[in-house]
Amino acid sequence: EKQDTRREVLQSMFIYRANGVVSRDKWSRLLDERFVLTLPITPYRYFNGCEVTNNSRIVHGIEGMINDTASLQVMVQSIGRKNRRGLNKVQVSYYSPPEETMIMQNVLMCRWMMKTENAVECGALSECFKMGMLKATFNDENKLATLEFTFDVMSFMQQLPRASGHDYEVVPNSLAMVWQPSNEARVVTSAEPPYRIEHANEAWSQITGYSQVQVEGRTLSILQGHETERDKVEKFMMDVQANR
Repeated sequence: EKQDTRREVLQSMFIYRANGVVSRDKWSRLLDERFVLTLPITPYRYFNGCEVTNNSRIVHGIEGMINDTASLQVMVQSIGRKNRRGLNKVQVSYYSPPEETMIMQNVLMCRWMMKTENAVECGALSECFKMGMLKATFNDENKLATLEFTFDVMSFMQQLPRASGHDYEVVPNSLAMVWQPSNEARVVTSAEPPYRIEHANEAWSQITGYSQVQVEGRTLSILQGHETERDKVEKFMMDVQANR
């Protein structure tokens, strides 16, 4: 019975990771408060540099797992061609064959695979997958105490540009990452209407002619004025919606 419960906990963990679940209430049912996640260094998605120890990433606590799950979901949704991003949600699934699972006391080890299910349908040139091994330990309440993923990082990194048809770019998913120097024009607004500008980098300022100080607290309507050709704006928006 205990082994079945622990397998169910592991499957729930996979489901939460695949679906980008960020509810602390849900994760706290699976994880010990002192939970530790160990991963290979993954340069194709954002993580905090302070997590790196001895060539691995060490993520602490339930909040750490939530943040890493959110980062994973941003990476998954960025798979494929840029002009198709966001139109449909890329779905991923985890597979872990029961016959390749071994349980000894509080330790569970198994093979696993993560695979996109509809990336091509969402605009990618190919599906992506990664396979690896997993080692989990449980506390007396059958919650995950530690989780260690191992997989071939380079193999997965090589798949990402093939799926997109160009060099893969890490999509910023934190303010810290957005604020890093970049030649790509970036502007950050609040998540709530009227979506006031909170940050603009130098590349964006060079394109628009507005400095960070000039735009902070204002909305993107600042880019429109009396000379804005509304018909061309409407045509542009129609082209965007039609992926042209």
